[in-house]
Amino acid sequence: MTQSGRLAAPAAAFRHHDLPASIVERAKLFMLDTLAVAWAGSDAPGGAEVHAMFSAESSTAQATAWAYGNRLNAGDAAFVNAATASALD
Repeated sequence: MTQSGRLAAPAAAFRHHDLPASIVERAKLFMLDTLAVAWAGSDAPGGAEVHAMFSAESSTAQATAWAYGNRLNAGDAAFVNAATASALD
């Protein structure tokens, strides 16, 4: 096993039901916050252009571009989502 595999193994073995309820609730709040700022950031300058560029080039429908609702390949969706989520920071 690689060094990164040994480091990741304990986290990969964790299951949702192993986490305390307070941690799960806080994680849900942070995820909701990220979705909200991504939606707001989709109207920021450059957001539509980034989305259009990746939508035109994306070849497989693997993951959702949150603020736009269409599906892109996973890497493209991750980039668009990160761009819109951080656009107003």
